[in-house]
Order: sequence, then C-alpha cells, then structure tokens
Amino acid sequence: MIKRTYTRKEVQDLLNALERQARDALRLAKLAEDEAAKDSFQAYNDFRAKVGEFKALCILIEGRLKNLEAVRADDLQEEYARLDTMMLGVLVRASMRASSSSCLPRPCCPSARGKSSCLSCAACTRRRKS
Repeated sequence: MIKRTYTRKEVQDLLNALERQARDALRLAKLAEDEAAKDSFQAYNDFRAKVGEFKALCILIEGRLKNLEAVRADDLQEEYARLDTMMLGVLVRASMRASSSSCLPRPCCPSARGKSSCLSCAACTRRRKS
C-alpha cells in the first residue's frame, strides 16, 4: 500500500481554515455568554457545533502532519498546537460561563434545546423547586 504524502501548502491551507474556524468559534463563544445571561442556550449549542467542526479539522491536520513530504514541519506543528490550545481555552471559558449563569441543557433531553433547563434532569428539577 502506498502512503500518500502532503505538501506544506496543503497543510498550510488546512491550518488557515482551522484559524478561520477558531475565529468563528470565538465569536460564537462571546454570543453564547451574552445569551446565557438571558437563559438561552441556542448560541451555546451553535458554539459547541463549531467546536465539533474545529476538532474534525484537527484530526485531518494531524494526519497530514504525520505524512508531510517536507523535511521541516516544526513551524506548522507549532501553529497547529497554538490553535488547538487556544480553542481548548475558549471551550473551557465558554462552558464555565454558560454553566455559571444557570444549568446547561442536557443533550439527552430534546425539550432542553435552546432553553435554560430541561424537564428531566435532577439539576433542573431542583432549580425549578427553589
């Protein structure tokens, strides 16, 4: 089996796309913070979907970096690590801020989509009773 190799330009183009995804996610994280204060989590759900797209692109880039035909790839690996680390910080910060405003909607509960509480989780039930 012949292993495909990738050029620096191919990997750099993917890193540029990853940076665009990170900018979009950062914008959505800020919107999610504002919306969480109003007990709405639609923006947070949109943010999490964008993070999923970001992580999928990360998996693709990791494979490309392993099969790069260029001798020197340190700069590309550093850029990838910078973006990945930055996104982790954004994800943690947005999740913490969203959860501090009220309980996060449970993904297993369809009635929670875009709302601050669902109908079935214990945390939401306790909050409704108080």
